[in-house]
Amino acid sequence: MDELIRRRGTGTAEEFAETLGISVSVLKENINEMRALGAEIEFCRHRKSYCYKNCSGLSLKFEKSMLAKTDTGKIWGGGFFDNFLTRTMPRDGDGLLL
Repeated sequence: MDELIRRRGTGTAEEFAETLGISVSVLKENINEMRALGAEIEFCRHRKSYCYKNCSGLSLKFEKSMLAKTDTGKIWGGGFFDNFLTRTMPRDGDGLLL
């Protein structure tokens, strides 16, 4: 999505959704989620494409941190996450090493 928006090559909502293999309603939900993350996305009628208004794309940053065992229960799916990581990831005494 980001690549097509940056290149201003999305086409209409219907064309963009078809390119991505999703419905128009899912496309609009995804665009609204990107907007909620700070991306200023608008539809340009002249170009017939979605584009970024004041930036060149959407940048997300992920960081590693320690997740305490008591915190995994507060996360939806945390129990599954904890069980999976218990078998596959190293631990220290207080939590998972992410």
